[in-house]
Amino acid sequence: MVLVNQAAPVLETGLRAAIRIQEAAQRTAAEMGLDLVTVACESTAAAGSSLISRLLDQNLRLTGVLAFNEQAASGAVSGALARRLRVPDDLSVVAPRRRAPGTGAPAQP
Repeated sequence: MVLVNQAAPVLETGLRAAIRIQEAAQRTAAEMGLDLVTVACESTAAAGSSLISRLLDQNLRLTGVLAFNEQAASGAVSGALARRLRVPDDLSVVAPRRRAPGTGAPAQP
């Protein structure tokens, strides 16, 4: 399983949400006996597609992506489909959606 987090420069600013997600994912994976690789990724679909392609080249048994990077997540799905993987049958991609502040409703793009 892989956690696709925000880009390195964003993480270096100390973005608390990204740090909390990463710590929680690492803790939960350890409790469940899962191997979790954490990678930083630019927030673009192209970067997500390129990243998933590289990750699949390195590990053909990759079956899960947890993305705290909505734009990269969409690229990961596109990249997986381009490799003829079935999402979610062959590769599950989970990403939280942004919410409009204070409403709980999805934010408008």
